[in-house]
Amino acid sequence: WLGEATTMHGGEEGDAIFDRAFAAKAKELYESIDLTKAWDDPANLEAAKTLVPAFLIPGATAIRDENGFAVSHIGLVLGAAGEENGLFAGPAKSLADITDGTVNTLAIGQIDKDPGPWIAAGNSTARFVFHPESGTDEPTFSGEDDAGCFFANCDSYPYFLHFGSTVPDTLANLAACSDGSIVFRENIGQYKGRHDFQEQNGN
Repeated sequence: WLGEATTMHGGEEGDAIFDRAFAAKAKELYESIDLTKAWDDPANLEAAKTLVPAFLIPGATAIRDENGFAVSHIGLVLGAAGEENGLFAGPAKSLADITDGTVNTLAIGQIDKDPGPWIAAGNSTARFVFHPESGTDEPTFSGEDDAGCFFANCDSYPYFLHFGSTVPDTLANLAACSDGSIVFRENIGQYKGRHDFQEQNGN
């Protein structure tokens, strides 16, 4: 996937996200993994400890866990608040299944708290979106503080989502790929980055 991904903007396919050299290394790493064995099987330990820059956010939390495994700062969005209604929950879906629109559906988000190995399944690589007001202890997406974090929509557009200025129901609508809800831009705290939010709000 890392070698095939391209940007999307306004429904038009753009340039490759990763250059050929990176794509070749990603393919080599993938082919070194024995898919018939567990991710932490001795046969896969070298791959599990290999850092993948595409899964890391500069300046974020630790890049390895306590066992030395390379972590991921990015996870797939399973849906909202425990509901498996996101693009990556359940059976594999296509773009046609995103009836809410790719621009209105979250695909991936930033993981800052309790990151896990990129090679492992579960909370390491996929989570539900919970608004901070929910008060949940479930693993969710987060940044360096509770203000917000980075997400990317299914059209590959990345942005900083400020939770405090995002209506909880709207956040749930963004996490779902086909709930039929209308998403109003004014209900989303969407910024180019955390510093952009601070500048616009005088913080």
